[in-house]
Amino acid sequence: TGFNKLVVLRKLNLQDNSITSLDNVACLTDLPRLHDISLAYNPLSKKSSYRIHVLCMFTQACRRTDILVDGKGFSEKEKKRAKNTRVKGSTPHTPSDQPFSTSDYLPTALAQP
Repeated sequence: TGFNKLVVLRKLNLQDNSITSLDNVACLTDLPRLHDISLAYNPLSKKSSYRIHVLCMFTQACRRTDILVDGKGFSEKEKKRAKNTRVKGSTPHTPSDQPFSTSDYLPTALAQP
């Protein structure tokens, strides 16, 4: 994707773009200044915990919890939940040239071998 060249991008509106999976937006974790991402009105946003999964994706990839999703921040409880959840088989930072599967979120305790 060309997103990795947008290193000064702070806000991104992806509303109503038929985004169905976090895999479609995983590359956004490579944007160091991205602070506000809007994913409302996408099929992905119909899932009840999608905001937590976006936070988890950023927490896992670049240890960031300061992002806004759909203009809203996260409570300490939500941040703790994201911190204690990881993507199965992932490393703390996933380079953008490797596949990043965000479909299998597991609580850390369940993900341990």
